[in-house]
Amino acid sequence: MNLDKKKYQKGETIFLQGEMGHTMYEVLSGKVGIFLSYGEEDEQKLVEVGPGESFGEMALIEGLPRSATAVAMEDTLAVEIPGEALAAYFKEKPDEIIYMMRRLSDRLRDLTRDYNEVCAAISEARGLRETKPSESFWTRLKKFAGIYTKMRDAADVEMPKLVRRNAPHAAGFVQHTMSFGEGDVIFRENDESECMYDIHRGVVGIYSGYGTPGQNLLTKLSENQFFGEMGMIEQAPRSATAVALEEGTVVELIYPAQLSNLFQKNPDKVMLILDHLSSRLRGMTSDYLRACKTAAEIQESGGDDFLSIPAETRAWIEYYTMLNQNGIGWY
Repeated sequence: MNLDKKKYQKGETIFLQGEMGHTMYEVLSGKVGIFLSYGEEDEQKLVEVGPGESFGEMALIEGLPRSATAVAMEDTLAVEIPGEALAAYFKEKPDEIIYMMRRLSDRLRDLTRDYNEVCAAISEARGLRETKPSESFWTRLKKFAGIYTKMRDAADVEMPKLVRRNAPHAAGFVQHTMSFGEGDVIFRENDESECMYDIHRGVVGIYSGYGTPGQNLLTKLSENQFFGEMGMIEQAPRSATAVALEEGTVVELIYPAQLSNLFQKNPDKVMLILDHLSSRLRGMTSDYLRACKTAAEIQESGGDDFLSIPAETRAWIEYYTMLNQNGIGWY
């Protein structure tokens, strides 16, 4: 695989936050800093990337503008990997598959945490009728309103339509499948997360508090959808319970140690997994931004009474209160 090698002098910008990204990079020598709001008052260095590490893959997979700015922290030599060469890159460096999945998973986990936080803050607005809002309430709203203001311009940019792979997930090489009857539990909340699952046939429900009075159906998943990848990638206990909702539900079990072999024999399946993670991240980003907009609308109302808030915003407050009570799925 012949790829372009790029030299960057210390302090040189490799790409800018907000640019569309069509390539990723692997550092051969030197060091690259990844920054939010580079060159501005609230500049924040997220991470430094050194030899053997990659960066810029998020925009490449997600089809979104760059979420940060990359700057050479010292004289740096890097390999530039265009999107069309990604499959060949994985074939040569299969360990990068799980690394890239982990990066996407990390972002989704952090965003889910932030989404839970803004939902909890918004839910307090329902109590404005009976109690005077606390100083911390308005401080938190100001924080999320500021996030919305900062992200709004980027959100208003028309995003390119992603070209998703639509091949049946059962096509090509399949490693191991299991069949379940209606009502069978595939895994339980707090189980060890050894693998992820791909639905070949049937319907799967993801529940919080399964089997308890507070049981809540977080989502229904059907044929050609994945689940359980978050726990597998993070090597964390399951945060929800998965239950087969149809007789004859068939799922494929995918283990991290088998990803390299799977890519060699069925590369489309691995690219489908990356597409899936990217799609979840894009959806969560949109949901989070809408919640931050609600926080901004509450702040703009300036009232200390629930009924002084516009009716449409009150409806959103009820929705985010429900999410706060039931929990946001992260499985």
